[in-house]
Amino acid sequence: MSSPIYPYNERNKMQPSPAQDYNIAEKIVEIHNEEGLHMRPAMKFVDCANSFESKITVSKGPLVVDGKSIMQVTTLVAGKGTQLKINAAGSDAREAVDALAALIDEISGSEN
Repeated sequence: MSSPIYPYNERNKMQPSPAQDYNIAEKIVEIHNEEGLHMRPAMKFVDCANSFESKITVSKGPLVVDGKSIMQVTTLVAGKGTQLKINAAGSDAREAVDALAALIDEISGSEN
């Protein structure tokens, strides 16, 4: 399990700063389409992630990448059957994770 995403705090590096309103959300999704999360659906994912203020990461096993970077998302090499964990930290974390999970379900249902 990966560590939660928090802003840096000198006193306790694993706790959010009290001055910031941070929510944390995560969801595990699975890729179902034959071609996996190739460039076109990965770009849709990144575009959606960039519409939120929260910090967003995506992990596949021990590999954790920035969900707002197309270069990093494509390094996941997420083929059919791959499980990805979407994490978000910020004021719109729940909305971000829900939207990205719904997008993965939509992408997985089509052959884009």
